[in-house]
Amino acid sequence: MKFVCLFLLFFFPQGSALRLNWQSNTALLEADGLAEPPMVALARTNTQACLINTPWVGKLTQAYFCVFKKTVEANDLKFHFTYFGDSSLPDCPAAAPDSKGEVIFHHLEVNSTIQRSMDRLGLTREEAKTLVDNTLTCPYANNDLKPILGLWFEDYFDGCKFWGWGDHDLVFGDLSALELDTTPYDMLSAYHPTVAGPLFFARNIPETKRLFLKSSDWKRFVLTKGLTVFDEGWKGGESFNKMYMQETSLKKHPDFTVFGKCHSDHFEGRCGGHKSRDSRRTMTWNKNKIELKMGNGKTDHPVFFHFRIWKENKLPVPSEILDANVSCFRMSEDGFSTCDDKEFDAKILTKSKDIVMNDLQRSEHTHKCFVTD
Repeated sequence: MKFVCLFLLFFFPQGSALRLNWQSNTALLEADGLAEPPMVALARTNTQACLINTPWVGKLTQAYFCVFKKTVEANDLKFHFTYFGDSSLPDCPAAAPDSKGEVIFHHLEVNSTIQRSMDRLGLTREEAKTLVDNTLTCPYANNDLKPILGLWFEDYFDGCKFWGWGDHDLVFGDLSALELDTTPYDMLSAYHPTVAGPLFFARNIPETKRLFLKSSDWKRFVLTKGLTVFDEGWKGGESFNKMYMQETSLKKHPDFTVFGKCHSDHFEGRCGGHKSRDSRRTMTWNKNKIELKMGNGKTDHPVFFHFRIWKENKLPVPSEILDANVSCFRMSEDGFSTCDDKEFDAKILTKSKDIVMNDLQRSEHTHKCFVTD
């Protein structure tokens, strides 16, 4: 049996603590101020990956999470996402009884996370307090923490073949295409030869979990309040991306197209033009398979789809597509739709065929916690 367990760290604004077990749909409310229970690692078998992302707050954005959860649970390759957060996750429809994947949520306890940071990362108490404070008050910058998760939460990966990270604005196709049960490679990046922030897998061995320690500047990256881009490294410096590119002892999958050549809502350097808008692009998820259709008529079948730009349009998500029994939905820059929506294609045909170059703005650049110097 193939079994992947994915791990995601989520941080929400302060509020009452809520622990949810998605498998039983049981919620245990814990009033603020109560003694913090210890975080308990869940032993898994075979393969596991670890994901981290920033919080996306709001009703429509929460619906995005339910789409994400639906495609995790429906995946042909059994895997887990484990979330940590200091508030509740959206109330999504129950998973189908035969679901292979699962999403598990754990409440983040401040004191135990400070101690964990000292024990596992070798930080001083003051450094650990800074790390946890930044995590809770500047959540967008949690992207910088992705490379350290393998060591920081190492006990959560016992018995699992892979760990990794991913964003929650993703739709998953069939991850079994990555052949994680038999692959000879130790690291798989959707952006190879560079590190992919949206989705990254690494073999669960000490060398991958400690690769970030080869950076002489890793503490500055992760302790700075604000986004320093430690993971993808496009701001330069001794980033994790630099360590990944320089690494020679670990086997890196040489072909990013194992993830699909095109797997986002816009054209980028890997599939047709850097940061250019394609208004006719559509994504169809059908029984755990993805078809991405570009405005130029080309198609691709990636193992995941990243709607980083489209989500900023606050796309409507019809409640019916979240039902575990609905096996097909579609998506465009205008929103989600059921596969039997006859108006979907008609609307696409009214859009311009032109690819608008350099028409994308990354709103996070103006985020109050974004480091601009």
